[in-house]
Amino acid sequence: MSEQKNAPEKRRLSSFLGTLAFVGAGAAIGLIGGIAAGNLSDGNDALAFLYIGLLILGLVLAFFTQIIFHEGGHMLCGLLTGYRFVSFNVFGFVWVRGTDGCIRLKRCQVAGAGGQCLMAPPDYSDSFPCMLYNLGGVLANLLIAGLFALLFFLVPVPALQLLFVGQVLVGLYFAIVNGIPMTTPAIQNDGKNLLCIHRSVQARRALWIQLAVNARLAGGDRLKDMPPEWFSLPPDADLSDALISAIAVLNANRLMDLHDYPAALDVIRSMTAPEVKLLGLYRMALTCDGAVCELLSGAPGPLAAALDSKENQQLMRAMPQNITILRTQYAAALLRDRDEAAAEALLIRFRKACGQHPHPQEADSEREIIADIRAAHGSGGNP
Repeated sequence: MSEQKNAPEKRRLSSFLGTLAFVGAGAAIGLIGGIAAGNLSDGNDALAFLYIGLLILGLVLAFFTQIIFHEGGHMLCGLLTGYRFVSFNVFGFVWVRGTDGCIRLKRCQVAGAGGQCLMAPPDYSDSFPCMLYNLGGVLANLLIAGLFALLFFLVPVPALQLLFVGQVLVGLYFAIVNGIPMTTPAIQNDGKNLLCIHRSVQARRALWIQLAVNARLAGGDRLKDMPPEWFSLPPDADLSDALISAIAVLNANRLMDLHDYPAALDVIRSMTAPEVKLLGLYRMALTCDGAVCELLSGAPGPLAAALDSKENQQLMRAMPQNITILRTQYAAALLRDRDEAAAEALLIRFRKACGQHPHPQEADSEREIIADIRAAHGSGGNP
């Protein structure tokens, strides 16, 4: 049986393991935290409630700081193995190196993740260093959790100990849910990436290409300027692997950047066929591009209609400032729904989001597609 035919079973197992890890780790946090608060209060009920409040505060603080530690771990391990800094994203705030070498703060949402550290990879070979870079986040969470566990015993102040407990528990939680191989509708986690690049040279090459593409984007290039061979996949490519299927998504994005909408639509229709098992995020991204292609052709089809599905609407609401989603919603409002007032409101939001986008040339590409949409409607003018 082929890898593609086995994909549904693998995804069900990954989903089960993911749910088990989330539930198990969450239950452990509650149980251990409650026991710690109870023991430190020494039977005083009022003090116990106060300590539980401190524990909750510590867990909230730890959630934010452990994401920063996690992404910092990726960055440090990348720098140690020959990578160069490109961008550091935490909760939609992005520090990105511009074409002039200066680091600037921008806004860009990453669906399904609280943070993301992108690095420019060293030159490609089948053995290019990628394991430590992918493992860096989990190692950082474990290291920080260990340091705070040590502080718990060295600093016998109950209020501080509860804050330390929060860091230990959340650090271990992050290490578990990122380290155990699993796939969610939005992402393939670090552990699953490690498993895939260990098993497959295609996955290793796909990871390198994604990192190289991001580095070229940060350097001022557009997808249409990059080597075409980066965006081709062999016929036997395992599209159930999110690293590999991401290349097919980038190929569709590149064809959109070239304004070759018929070719993009052909690729998108093949990728969104029911038998192709993609991440929900990838399927939604392809649906957005395919819907625009259909609308520009003057023959709205199933992809344009799929924009209104519950799953796509949920993902689009999760990324309200994403310029590709705003462009797609604008096309649907103007060309499908003929709602010029809604389209104008979306265009205002689109312009604002473009001003904050970390890669200005990507915003330029989307503006050009907006211009094509306006031309198809007969609006004209500068988008």
